[in-house]
Amino acid sequence: MGHFSHSKLEALEQELSAGGDVENTGGEGRTRLHEAAEEGDLPLVGLLLRFRASVHARDVIGYHPMHCAVGLMGPEAATIIKALLVAGADVNAQNRNGDTPLSLAYRYNHPFCVGALIRAGADPSLCGSRSKPTPPFVVDLLRSSDGASVVAKTLATGIDINAKDENGHTLL
Repeated sequence: MGHFSHSKLEALEQELSAGGDVENTGGEGRTRLHEAAEEGDLPLVGLLLRFRASVHARDVIGYHPMHCAVGLMGPEAATIIKALLVAGADVNAQNRNGDTPLSLAYRYNHPFCVGALIRAGADPSLCGSRSKPTPPFVVDLLRSSDGASVVAKTLATGIDINAKDENGHTLL
């Protein structure tokens, strides 16, 4: 999908103002908001939320737009997550496998998303069939004032976060 250009945003705004379908589900039950969140397109997310796109819409595997947003890397991910939360998204929404946005963000190694979700009150003990709970020390670190930057700097060093110690535990 890519980011919408200014002219495409204006055209969509006119369409929605004229009563167009803000949900407009495509393949696999994904709405425009699912796609915009996954693409990190904040202007489009903002427009869709202004027209009351559902932050609770589920695609065929039970993903809410919040699940799609945690696939983003970098600080812009937190901005999309915050916009969805302000619009009423459930920070602990679970897909069909029981995965929450936090358990997916942790599995994808996306520290900005993990930090934003923990600060928003995500329950680190909830996880699905293919995920593991976020370790308590990671939660404590991210709740600290500079925890997200510490994790981001650690990841930026190129350290192998999947390397296991003698007990089979990874860094995170």
